[in-house]
Amino acid sequence: MNVSASGAAPVSVHVTGLGALESLSLAGNGIVGAVAIASPLPALRHVNVSGNQLSGGLDLDGGWDLASLPVLEVLDAYNNNFSSPLPLGVAGLPRLRYLDLGGNYFTGEISAAYGAMPVVEYLSLNGNNLQGASRRSSATSPRSGSSTWWYYNMFDGGIPPALSALRNLTVLDVFNYGLTGREPA
Repeated sequence: MNVSASGAAPVSVHVTGLGALESLSLAGNGIVGAVAIASPLPALRHVNVSGNQLSGGLDLDGGWDLASLPVLEVLDAYNNNFSSPLPLGVAGLPRLRYLDLGGNYFTGEISAAYGAMPVVEYLSLNGNNLQGASRRSSATSPRSGSSTWWYYNMFDGGIPPALSALRNLTVLDVFNYGLTGREPA
């Protein structure tokens, strides 16, 4: 729909009371402000808020109750202005297969919980302000994943050795990763 709030006051969108909602896409609208998903949405499987100017975080403080999304399979929040630590609630979503948090301003280290997501096939954390030691855990490696994207972040210690155990990995992009150290065998 190309809704745009460019130059306008930020808006706040609250998604609530839609128990049968299965797919929510607000993508590519340039929405400035926040989107809150704060009530149980037991049927919601697909959320795409990419290509906006959403800010805050993807946690309870930011209005996102991820625990209320028990069947969520796709979360695409690429290319916004989210600026908080990576949300831990995402790692607890049992059916999440696709997670794109790239192109934001998430900060800090990647929790080990991100490496323990049971069915993630696509994980993109590129283009954030993430940093720290990548060798400490497999946090940056989807367990069953086939694609992982980390570029434009700054990690110490090279590529995590856990990547050598990912037999289904078909795409690994570490462009401008700030690599030091050895590659895993």
